[in-house]
Amino acid sequence: MKSLRVLSALVLCLSLSAAFAADVTGKWVGKVQIDESKIPAAKNAQQTELRKKMLKAIKGTTFNLDLKANKSWTMVASLIGIDKDGKPKTQQHKVDGSWKMDGKNVVMKTLHEDGNPSKNDQGEVLEPANGGKALKMLPPKRGNGPGMLSSILFTRAKG
Repeated sequence: MKSLRVLSALVLCLSLSAAFAADVTGKWVGKVQIDESKIPAAKNAQQTELRKKMLKAIKGTTFNLDLKANKSWTMVASLIGIDKDGKPKTQQHKVDGSWKMDGKNVVMKTLHEDGNPSKNDQGEVLEPANGGKALKMLPPKRGNGPGMLSSILFTRAKG
């Protein structure tokens, strides 16, 4: 009888911890994680300088994601780009859509990009990271550009 109570308590604790771990709703802040070792080496000083500026711009991009309880989401990306003169410039990019859980992963479908219907029909996947304290957006499964070398790590927004 005592072992049955212990087993029941253990099952209850595991169930509650799984329920709390699965709650991904709320505000998250994402930063780009990039594997610089996979970026081709610069061939001259000009390329080296451009590479530095591009990496700084990529790493400076912030993603503010809100996963809502009604299974919708919004994200505002503050993109730090480079203008034609090589100087940094910031742009806001807003996307929204719907999301669902698929096992431990969050599967996001993009509906709108900057107010226009999205052409992204593949969606994005967020998987648990850092022991469930973060979400990691996997690289897109399309193309072979610099995005294939990066992911976005989201942590809970403070406040």
